[in-house]
Amino acid sequence: MTTCTITSNGAGDAFKGDKYVNNGVINSIVNHVTDALSLEPIKPNLIQILKSLQEGKVSSALQRLETISGIPTLNQEAKLAVSCLKIILVDSNEVATDDLNRIEAYNTSQQLSSFTKGLAEAALLKLIEQKRGFDIARQRFEDISKTLNDISIPRYFYITKLAKREDLEIINKNDEVFSTLSDFELFALFDSSVNLSMFTLASKALEKLKKLNPLREFERENIILQCISIQNKINKDFYRLSYKDKVEFDKLCTELVLLIDALEFPDFKLMHILCNFFCYSYMTNESMNDCIERNRKIIETKNFFDIEVLQNRYLCTLNEGYEALHQCEPEELMLMLVNQKEEEICKFNVCNLLYQSGDNDLIVGTLNRLSEKNTIASNANLIALAALSSPILERNEFPYENIESAINSFKNTSLNPSFINIVTQELAINGYPELALLLTDMFFGDDVPWLSEYFYSHLCYLHASRQFQTLENKLNRLSNEEKYLDEVVTLFSLIAENQNDYLIASHLLRKSIDNYQKKVSLEDYEKRKLVYLWVRYLNSVYMQDQENARKLTYEVPLSVFDNYFDDYSWQLAFYFSHRIEDVGERIIDWFLNDPQNNAKYYFKLIFHAS
Repeated sequence: MTTCTITSNGAGDAFKGDKYVNNGVINSIVNHVTDALSLEPIKPNLIQILKSLQEGKVSSALQRLETISGIPTLNQEAKLAVSCLKIILVDSNEVATDDLNRIEAYNTSQQLSSFTKGLAEAALLKLIEQKRGFDIARQRFEDISKTLNDISIPRYFYITKLAKREDLEIINKNDEVFSTLSDFELFALFDSSVNLSMFTLASKALEKLKKLNPLREFERENIILQCISIQNKINKDFYRLSYKDKVEFDKLCTELVLLIDALEFPDFKLMHILCNFFCYSYMTNESMNDCIERNRKIIETKNFFDIEVLQNRYLCTLNEGYEALHQCEPEELMLMLVNQKEEEICKFNVCNLLYQSGDNDLIVGTLNRLSEKNTIASNANLIALAALSSPILERNEFPYENIESAINSFKNTSLNPSFINIVTQELAINGYPELALLLTDMFFGDDVPWLSEYFYSHLCYLHASRQFQTLENKLNRLSNEEKYLDEVVTLFSLIAENQNDYLIASHLLRKSIDNYQKKVSLEDYEKRKLVYLWVRYLNSVYMQDQENARKLTYEVPLSVFDNYFDDYSWQLAFYFSHRIEDVGERIIDWFLNDPQNNAKYYFKLIFHAS
């Protein structure tokens, strides 16, 4: 007999419908329990634990199981069921000896319920797979499939851990077997099908689950299938997605992040999809980056960073090699480039450090040696080094023809858009927009994808290279939503200027200016863009009516001169030559800050004003 003491303190304890108050008469009740507790009363809780396992809530399942295992009056079958669940839920080295002894003492001839036998066989499959091997565990499942009446629980473990692609194909083709699968098994079938890239079967399992649970939303499963369906499109190249596909991708990423954040416990399948999507987008999506940061400790604990670029980024190993390069002499950097193996990627950091050395002769010599090798790797290094070094190279030192040949050699090569973006910006800024265009044209071709920063740069290079007709054709093929963006409106205005349609140009530019000036505050790059827009706008008006352009300068807020933006600032100041006293102090400051480079602009403005 077991004695359980229940102590009652305070007012309001009710027993069998009778209300007792704290009158000092009853302080405790002794409840005598004489019967051992069987499986049936705790079975609903064990089923709930299995459901928590299926949902990935292992910690919650273990807490509930710990509570049940603490009941001292469980009979032998109930204890066996609890021990089996412990083995299923945790690593075998964390299981208590008593639990292992119970499962080792189990045999199929025992008089047990089909539920307990199912738990026991699932636990045995796990132990056999860990201790004796995958194939022996598979054979065990085949054997019990012929003898057990209910194999749903062991089949869950089998589908999750032991089934091969051909096994799932058999389930898929055998309608009789498929129709008998419980929702518990169907969830396992869904996940295993996804892992084995059997997406048709995964969809079939999800459809059956929806019929069995018509009120459930299956948000996780739906998102997984949507992510899989768009993955092939993303694989072709993130920056070549159509506008429609890009919108779909962004929507899916948002839903994915919201779902991961809403889950009580980490879902590593979703996390794996998220990390892959983040890599597909060249790590440009801020919401995905923030989500990975929030889950970084969990990811590190599971050693989940199997994607090298993410491991470098989040475990802070990205700059270790770069720091070591700083100790190298310029000659050593030159040898790294010249002796690079063909399978290696462009050594951009090495090129940058060699440029920073300022050794023109060594840089020119390195460029010549790289052009002689004429391999994919050497050509990539040639373009990168020349682009970075273009500010310090004389025109006759710049290997224009060699770069042109190097770019043409990439026709059948998959190019990294990040590499293209960096080198083309350097080429365009330093006076070689036609080379920048040649390289971006190699990447985009005739495609008109969504308007990324990279594709917008490509459009700008078209304008800088005076390929106005091609530019206009590509702008007209953009989505309607993108055509109204300020950046695109500016390009349309430039085309109008080229066609001497200054009225349309000025109208388009003024709309963009007004949009910028509605903002409460501007970032530095937006301030620069606003100065540029005022220059283009006043120029368009000036070409129609010089006097009107002078009048319109009074609508230009003088605060745009507070920041100095090189040529743009001087060009805008030119239109203020009739009211030079309003900007005089600022242009004197610009001149005195860099007399050598600004003398030409300064005196030209002064002479024009006088």
